[in-house]
Amino acid sequence: MHQKPGPMTRNELPAGRLLPQEEVQSTLARQLHNGAGLAETLGNLQQWSESVGYYDHLAGRNTYLSFSSEEWNTDLRLQVNYARIGYTPPTGDRPACPLCAENIGTPGKEKLRVYQFELNQRVYFAHLTPFPLHPGHFVVNRWEHLPMHLSRGAFEDAATFVEKCPGWLAASNSDLLWAGASVLQHHHFQAFPNLRLPIQDATALNTTTINNTVTSMLKWPCPSLRLYGKTGEVVETAFRLLQQWKKPEPGKRTCNFLMESIPHGKACLHIILRHSDHRTHPDLLPIKSEGVGIIEMAGELILPPRPNMTPEENRDYFTSIGGDLIPRLIGQNSPPPHLATAFFQTINWN
Repeated sequence: MHQKPGPMTRNELPAGRLLPQEEVQSTLARQLHNGAGLAETLGNLQQWSESVGYYDHLAGRNTYLSFSSEEWNTDLRLQVNYARIGYTPPTGDRPACPLCAENIGTPGKEKLRVYQFELNQRVYFAHLTPFPLHPGHFVVNRWEHLPMHLSRGAFEDAATFVEKCPGWLAASNSDLLWAGASVLQHHHFQAFPNLRLPIQDATALNTTTINNTVTSMLKWPCPSLRLYGKTGEVVETAFRLLQQWKKPEPGKRTCNFLMESIPHGKACLHIILRHSDHRTHPDLLPIKSEGVGIIEMAGELILPPRPNMTPEENRDYFTSIGGDLIPRLIGQNSPPPHLATAFFQTINWN
C-alpha cells in the first residue's frame, strides 16, 4: 500500500548548528524545489532537529505493550509514557496559543523550528511535537490562528497531506472538549510516518456504497466507520456523514479521524464517532485522568506510569490489566449504543 519514496536529496541543514527559523525555512524550501518530496523535507527537519538537541528534555523512553485480542481480531496496544515525567512548563512571557508560529524561539522552545507549506491553497506549518508518541511525530497546524474545526476543508487538507507524504498517517482529534479534543483554539492534525494503528485492521461488519465510496461499519469497541475510494469522493462522503451525525446535537456530537493515502488517487479514512457527554468513568480516572484522543480510540492507549513503581513494575502492572483496560476505556469514551444504532440505521447497508 505504501508508495516508493521520491528522489533522495542531501540534507543541507548543518547538523548540530542551531539556525534562525528563516534560514531553516529557505533551506528546506530549496530542497523541496530541487526534488525532495514533502515527506523527505520533513524527515530532514527531524534529522536536523535531533542533531541540535530538540529532544534533550525527554525524561525517558516509553514502554510499548501489545495484547492479542480475538474479540477485536487485531492486536491492541498500550504505551506507558515516561517522556513527560518531571516536566515543568517554562515560565515567562509565552504566546496565548501553544500552537501558533509565534512560539518559535520563545523560552522553553528555543530549538523549535518549523516548515511552512500549502495544502489546497491554505497555509500550514509542521513542527515536531516535543513529546513524540512515535518517531517522526509531527503536528501540522494552520498558519492562521483559527479554531479547531471538522469541515470539508479539514478532510481535504488531511487527504492532500498524506498524498504528498505516502506511507504517512494523518490523525485528527475533534472540535469539542471531552470528545477527543486537544488544543481547541488552533486548527491542527497529527502526522506519523510508517504508523499503523489497530483500528486499521478491524473487521468490517456491514458494507455499502455511498457516493461511490465503499463504507463499512467496523467491529470495534466504539462506533466507527471505514471509507475507501477516490480521494475526493471519500472526503465528500465523510463530510456528509459527519453533518448527519452532528445534526441532532451539534454541540455534543463530533468525530475523530485517521486519513491514509492509497495509490492511484484513492484514500482510506477511519471515522470514530464521539459524544462529549460520554467520558472516562470515575473508577478508571486514577489510571487515566486526561481526555482520550484519536490514537487511543484507534487502539493504542497512552498512560502515565504508576507512581512509586519501577519501570519493570509498571510493565508488569500494565501487562496484567492492559488487555481488558483498553477496550473498556474506548467504550466509556464512546456514544451509547442507542445513539450509534439510530445513526447507523440511517445508512443503507447492503
